[in-house]
Amino acid sequence: MNPDGSLAAILSEEHAVAARWIGDSDALVFLDGMGRLVQLDGSGDEHIVATVPLALPCPSDAFSEPELGLHMDEEFWITADGSHACLSLSDAFPNMRNVERQVAVRLSDGHVRAQLFLGGDECGQPQAQESIDVCATRPSPTWPEVDSPLPGGAVHSVSPDGAWTLVEVGSELGDVSHVQYVLVRNEDGDPFPMPYESGPWPSPVALPEALDPDTLVPDLPDMQGGETITWVGPHHLVLDQVLYIAGERVVFLGGDVAP
Repeated sequence: MNPDGSLAAILSEEHAVAARWIGDSDALVFLDGMGRLVQLDGSGDEHIVATVPLALPCPSDAFSEPELGLHMDEEFWITADGSHACLSLSDAFPNMRNVERQVAVRLSDGHVRAQLFLGGDECGQPQAQESIDVCATRPSPTWPEVDSPLPGGAVHSVSPDGAWTLVEVGSELGDVSHVQYVLVRNEDGDPFPMPYESGPWPSPVALPEALDPDTLVPDLPDMQGGETITWVGPHHLVLDQVLYIAGERVVFLGGDVAP
């Protein structure tokens, strides 16, 4: 994508989900929607690294979905040395899941290690108590130590140019599957909604004087939690599959961005 959100080039022939850069290289890996981990090099070469196990450990009415999947953006990462891709595949969001499988894929040869971390009791299978060794350390987000410009809101991050603050203002009883954010213009404190559709920058939104983190704000867009949230430019924010060029426009990307 170009910085203005327009299409620069199509690089992948496969359907790409949750792309991840491999260290400081110009290569990345992604899931193709069928359980295959695909690597795309800077030259445009594309190859399947491995197939990750999406099947449930056993048939059971206790499991929410017919197969496992990636439900949280943070549950797919590349190790610090760039040697492995690590995934936590499950049947639901963390507060609702009944089965979770941890997977480590060695990128050099596609070797797959997998273990049940949750759901073993239901299936009469061994259940691990510790993470796979190469995946024991997961990158953790750093939260800015700044006060929220909105009473009751929770600051997620500040734009690289310091002009905008992303604030969580509501959720459905703390449920990660329904979360609301606004972008606050630091110059004057005005909050702006975050629509999903492409279009001009929206007008400021009126919010309750005191926000409740466990209550959704009426008429404010909400998003599914666990999606990509990353600043990709001075005031360019990607939230899920939408690019917000703060103060200028909103661009629906139609696909995932590699954070």
